[in-house]
Order: sequence, then C-alpha cells, then structure tokens
Amino acid sequence: MIVFDIDGVIADFHTAFRNKILNLTGYDVDDAPSKFEIDVPGWTKDDIWKCILSTIKGGINAIQPYPNTVFHLWHLYDKTREPLQFLTARHDSCHAATRSWLQHYVIMPFELVMSNGSKNKQDLLAPMAATHFVDDRFRTVNEVCSDVKTYLFNRTWNEGRDADPRVIRINSIEKPIKDYLEERDA
Repeated sequence: MIVFDIDGVIADFHTAFRNKILNLTGYDVDDAPSKFEIDVPGWTKDDIWKCILSTIKGGINAIQPYPNTVFHLWHLYDKTREPLQFLTARHDSCHAATRSWLQHYVIMPFELVMSNGSKNKQDLLAPMAATHFVDDRFRTVNEVCSDVKTYLFNRTWNEGRDADPRVIRINSIEKPIKDYLEERDA
C-alpha cells in the first residue's frame, strides 16, 4: 500500500499559511523557507500553533492541492480501486476539516490517519500495511526508510538537508505512484 502525507505533498499548506500570516501581520514568512519551523516576529509558538490550526480549519478553499496531484491520485485509484491512504501529522482537532478537504478535492475513497503531531509516523505505517510512503519532511523520511520505500518531496525547507541514502527525492507525486504500481503488478 502507498501512503501519502497531506501537507507539503497533496496540499499546499505553506502558501495558505504564509498568506494568512501576511494578512494578519504584514510579515512575509518567505516563499522559500530554509527550515521546517517558521518564526513570526512578536509571535509566540502558541500564536503560531493557533494560526496553523485556523489555517487548516479555514474552509475547503483555504488550502489548495498542488497542481496535477489530484490527477495522479485518480490514476492510482483507477488502477487499484483501493481507497487512498493518508497519514498526516495534523492534530486530531483538525480531523473534520481534513476529512472535508479530502472529500472535496480528492473525491475518491480514502482512509485517513491522524498522527496528532507527536506520534511517530513509523509506528502508524505498519498497521496501514504500507510498502511506500511519501512525505515532505526529511526527519520523518529518515525515521521510516528502513521499513518502507520512502520518498521525500523536494521542498525549500528540506533542500540541503541530508536524507538517508535509501530515501528517493522527488519533484512530483507521479514517480512514487508509478513505482508502486509497477512493483504491485510485478
């Protein structure tokens, strides 16, 4: 089974979050952050966390899917007729908003597992029968690559960071889907 993270893989959370902070504060967190964490002058970590939650819960149109992502997910579903699998670090309080977003944009059947930000995704992949995993966070892919074929999306916040040599860096969701289908049908 191939499992996808949501933010940074399927959903362009960064752009929505960046725009929300820009509208609220006039501060631009940058289109190309050099790290995964974001700092906003004058804001506490709690303020940033509340903004993250309100961005996720901000309605279906607040966060857009990345271009061509839904097309490739449809291709996967068309070939397998299996529900798509999503594993996200989003907090449980965002479950309803996340499910609504997936129902609106992804449309096809899916399973959703929320890791609640603090749980190790590696512990959650085994019960999902994952053989392939796609994420945008280099620490996460380094943790899980010994158990599943792992892909790291090249995003600005993980450029120049060392990933385990077993991790496959990608620019499109097309490659992991193609690999999964080829290996599944072999």
